[in-house]
Formats: sequence, C-alpha cells, structure tokens
Amino acid sequence: MLAFDFVTTTTRIGILCIFFHLTGAARKWDYEPLLLPTTSSDESKLKFEAKIERLGRSDYGLSGIIEWKYDTNEETMVEAQAYRSNSGDESDYKLLPWAIPKQPFYDYLNTYYKDRKWDYEPVSIIASSSDDSLIKIEPSIVRLGRGKFGVSVLVEWNYDTTDETMVGKCIEGSGDESDYKLLPWAIPMQSFYDYLNTYYKDVIMKNFAPCCNVPQFEDKFQPPWPKQTYIGDKCVIEGEGLPDIVPPGFYKIIFNCTGPDQPFKFLK
Repeated sequence: MLAFDFVTTTTRIGILCIFFHLTGAARKWDYEPLLLPTTSSDESKLKFEAKIERLGRSDYGLSGIIEWKYDTNEETMVEAQAYRSNSGDESDYKLLPWAIPKQPFYDYLNTYYKDRKWDYEPVSIIASSSDDSLIKIEPSIVRLGRGKFGVSVLVEWNYDTTDETMVGKCIEGSGDESDYKLLPWAIPMQSFYDYLNTYYKDVIMKNFAPCCNVPQFEDKFQPPWPKQTYIGDKCVIEGEGLPDIVPPGFYKIIFNCTGPDQPFKFLK
C-alpha cells in the first residue's frame, strides 16, 4: 500500500492510496493493483478521480483526473508512506522504509518528484572466499573528491560455474550501526544464470559497465561465465535499477555465492 498526503498548516487537503499485490517475475517484481481510493477534504479545491484498468490478461494501468484549483505556498506540505502485508489482511500491514518525510511541497518537487532521492557514502567493504585459489576478491573504497566516493575491486575468477551455482543478496538497514534490521530489498537465493538475466543485467551492468570489464550482453546470457581477472576501477554507483526512495541511515548489503564443490564467497 502506498499513501500520499497533501497537507496545509491546519487542513488536510487530499489523500491518494494505492493498494497492489507484488509477485516475483523476470523483472524483479510485478504487480496487480487492487484498490485505488482517494479523498479530499474540499473537492472544490482539489478533486481526485482514479481507477484501475485491465490492459490485458495480467497487465494493468492506472487512470486518473485531478482538478487542482488552489494555490500552493511555502506552507503546503507533502508526505508519503508505504506499507507491506504478506496476506493482504488490513491488520497485517507493516510500515516500510520507502517513505517521503513530511516536507514543503516545493522541496518535494525539487527532490523526490524530480531526481534520485538519495546519496551515499561507503563506510566499509569486506570480501571473503573459502578458497582463494578458485576465487579471490580484493575490494577497496576510493575517495574521488569532496563528498564523492568510488569502489575499486579486483576479482580473480578461476573456477567453472554450473546450473547449481547459487547467488543471493540480503540488505539490512539501521538508524545507527548497532541496530540493523532485515529489509525487503533482497535477491532470493537462485541460480547464478537466473541472477545474470535479471538483477545482474538490470543493476550491475548498468552501474558498473563504464568502469569494469564484467561481461556485457543484450538478450539472455549464454554460459559459460568467463574465467579471468575482473577489474573495477573507481566505480561510482549512479543508482540505475535501485530504489528511488531510501531513508537516511546505515545500510548493509551482503552478497553470497556458492555451489556444490565450489568455493563459498561473500561480499559485504
């Protein structure tokens, strides 16, 4: 569920709520909108008319009309919250970190409405392998200028992947370094080749292609994965394929990759 509030100093002007169901798909998720209720405290100033439209067997679209008849000012405020439920039951929704904190409408227009909504400073990067002769990972953080950082890495890949090679990722977030909690931005444990055709293609290729010699492909990856030395030089993560809204805090990203008779390795 996603909820937007438009608020003045003393009066709530409008609320838009979207209820939808997310499912796994080749693109990291798919959705089916369930409900699209809207409300306004004064329809003579702001009126919503929204509906869900079926475009095909499993394709949906949203249509809406907004009649905006009042002047915004520096006291007009906007905020958004997102909630998630495993069952769809109203009592099971829990707040997610994809929030837009309450702020002036004009600040919202110049940030969340317009641009990527976060920046980052890497604090540490750690890699480990159960057998350095098969795969060795040496990452480092590089300061590129005031307030700008990059990541460099050298990976010596010396073993053959198979259909049983598995990869997964989890993300933990915290308001401080001692309070990490698991977040829903995870890659479920899956075949390495499935990973290459989804998350790798949508995120790794887009963010690391300019600075790294990792394999590039347009359609479906065709094995084998090359055994060679991979070098990433001062890579800057631009956010392609990543969430647009990320609240301030500390985040821990952990990649795991393993398989039968293959080395276990992780990157954190």
